[in-house]
Amino acid sequence: MKESTQPIPVYYLGHLVDSLASHSFPINAWLHNQGIQIERLVEPDTKISANQLDKLMSEALKLKGLEALGLDIGSRLQIAHHGTFGLALLNCENFSHILEFVRRYLVIRIPFIELTILEEDDRIVVLAKDTHWEGNLHRFVIEAVSGAFFNIFLALKQKIPELALESILFDYSAPNYVSKYDRFKGVNLQFDQAYCGITFNKSLLKIAIPYVDKLSFLQAQQACQQELDKLMQFSTYKGKVQQCLMQFQNKRPTLQEVADNLNVSNRSLHRYLTNEQTSFKLLLDEHQARLAKQFLVTHGYTVSQTAASLGFIDIANFRRAFKRWYQCTPTEFLEKAKKN
Repeated sequence: MKESTQPIPVYYLGHLVDSLASHSFPINAWLHNQGIQIERLVEPDTKISANQLDKLMSEALKLKGLEALGLDIGSRLQIAHHGTFGLALLNCENFSHILEFVRRYLVIRIPFIELTILEEDDRIVVLAKDTHWEGNLHRFVIEAVSGAFFNIFLALKQKIPELALESILFDYSAPNYVSKYDRFKGVNLQFDQAYCGITFNKSLLKIAIPYVDKLSFLQAQQACQQELDKLMQFSTYKGKVQQCLMQFQNKRPTLQEVADNLNVSNRSLHRYLTNEQTSFKLLLDEHQARLAKQFLVTHGYTVSQTAASLGFIDIANFRRAFKRWYQCTPTEFLEKAKKN
C-alpha cells in the first residue's frame, strides 16, 4: 500500500464511528491518536489525509469480531446518506447516465477507486480498480463500496422493478464470514476473480427512470462539481490530469480537451506538468498502457477490441503505441502472459 497525504473528505467516517461505537470501541482515543477531534466530523469541509484514514481503518480491523466491518458500513449507507451525490443519482435519466455520473464524481465520496465500463456482447461490466489499499483494507473498502452501491440499486429498483444485477465480482477469496454476504440477495457472487465489479444486462442502460426532476439533478450536479473543484485544489496537476483521464473512455483525449476540462489553457497545463517533471503525453501513455494490459490479459479482449476501447481508429497506430509501452507487440505480450 502506497503512503499518501492526499486529503480525503470525512463524508462516511461518521458511519464508521457509529458502527464501532456499537461494539464499545474507544472512539475518542482512536481518533485522538490520529490528531482528529470527533466534533470536526460533522463539519462539511473537514478532511483527513489518506495515511490517517489508513491507520484508523487498520486499528479498527484489529478488534476481534469486526472482520466484517466493511459489510456493516456498506449496509448502513443508504442513498440519502450520500448527500447531493445521492440526490443526483435519484434524478439521473437512465442507468447509463448514473454510471457516467458515478465515474466522474465518485472521487468526492471515496478516493482511489477507478471505474471502467466495458461492453461484452449483451452485458455491461463495471470494473472497480482499487489503486491504493491492499489486503484486509482492500477487502474492507470493497465490501463497503459494494454494500453502498447495492443499496443504491435497491432504491432504484423501487422505481424500476425490472432492474437486476447479474453478478458482483470480488478479486479476493471468500472470507470466513462469507455467510454475511447473504445481504446481496438475488445476485450471483463470484470470488477469486481477476477484478472487482458488477455485471448486468446491456438492455438496462437506456431504461428511463420515472419521476426524475431535471432541476434537482442540475442543482445536485453543480454542488458535486463544486466539491470536486475544492478537492482538486489540493491535488497536483499530475493528479488532476490522471483523474480527468478516467472520464474519457473509447477515445484518446487531446491536451486541449483535458485542459478545457480543467479550465486552464493548454499552454498553462503543459507548463504546470513540466514543473512537476512530467508531461501530458507521458501521463496519457501510462494511463492507456495500463488499460491496454487490463483489457487484453484480464478481460480477454482481442487486439482490435482493445484498440477501439482506447480510442485508436487505426489499429496500426495502436500496435505502434503498444510496442512503445511494452517493447513488444500485443500478440507477443499475450504469449508471455500465458507462459507466466
